[in-house]
Amino acid sequence: MSTDTGPEDEVFGVKIREIRNQWGWTLQMLEGKSNIDLNTLSMIENGKPSPSIYILQCLPKALDVSIVAFFNPLSL
Repeated sequence: MSTDTGPEDEVFGVKIREIRNQWGWTLQMLEGKSNIDLNTLSMIENGKPSPSIYILQCLPKALDVSIVAFFNPLSL
């Protein structure tokens, strides 16, 4: 996971949280489905690290969405 971050990382994290909340899942539930550490998921949702390729592969599978969903506009 890269420690370089930018505004896109925050938007990406918010989008992950939005999709997770649509499923009604806690971070713990996403951790169990994705096999990504809870602290890492929390940091990603808060825009701290840029996600690795591995995480970009795991999250769409766990959330049952296309990776494109992470880059669609937020539904506010």
